[in-house]
Amino acid sequence: MHADLRVEDAGQVILVKCNSIIIENLNFSHTDVGIELWQTKNARIANNSIKNNRYSGIMLLDSSNNNIAGNNITKDNIGVSLDGSSNFNTVSGNNIANNNVGLGLYGWPPKGNSIYHNNFINNTEQAYNQRSNSDLSHRCSLHLSGSIHRLDSTI
Repeated sequence: MHADLRVEDAGQVILVKCNSIIIENLNFSHTDVGIELWQTKNARIANNSIKNNRYSGIMLLDSSNNNIAGNNITKDNIGVSLDGSSNFNTVSGNNIANNNVGLGLYGWPPKGNSIYHNNFINNTEQAYNQRSNSDLSHRCSLHLSGSIHRLDSTI
């Protein structure tokens, strides 16, 4: 486990069981997943350009208390994916555009994730919840403003 480290000059980042990693001001493109966190906590993913990745721009698997902010996430299959027990994460201030799915929620029903002030633009599906029977609709609203879809919610 690593703590308080900054990732520099990487084409792809995969973190497994890490703590307090900073990933910012980098470019991630043309790989399977730009940034992947697995059982990682307290990471900061900010101000990155993430595009043209085969599966996801950013994928969290069983990861908690992470902050994803100010990124440009475009032309990926899934812009941001929260999988498994990824709880208490914050996704805010991102531009999520031209993906098949802007934001995907998969696996166990998410707990305590804050998703707000993101711009969802021209994604085939702005947000997807695999567990539609968990009734995300009463806790999540999609605000429309021109061609920009803004999702503000705590889930």
